[in-house]
Amino acid sequence: MEKLRRMTKPGGRLFLAVPVGPDTVVWNLHRVYGKARLPLLLRGWTLLGTYGYSPTMVHLEAFRHQHHQPVFLLENTDPGDAGESLAWL
Repeated sequence: MEKLRRMTKPGGRLFLAVPVGPDTVVWNLHRVYGKARLPLLLRGWTLLGTYGYSPTMVHLEAFRHQHHQPVFLLENTDPGDAGESLAWL
């Protein structure tokens, strides 16, 4: 995520969809982002909006075995790191 932020120009936006629920690592296949991992994943971005997300999802055990991927709309508001080879993103 840090590399994506550096590649995105200031004011650039990113649509991100990741599995959300209680923090879990599923073997070596993927991660589910919850109250511990989700803030770390989104660090450095400004959250502009979400689609299909509720903060209660990260606490409910019912979401542990479901595949729920809300969409997060993020904006790069850090003017200092833009300019890598894909700054046009």
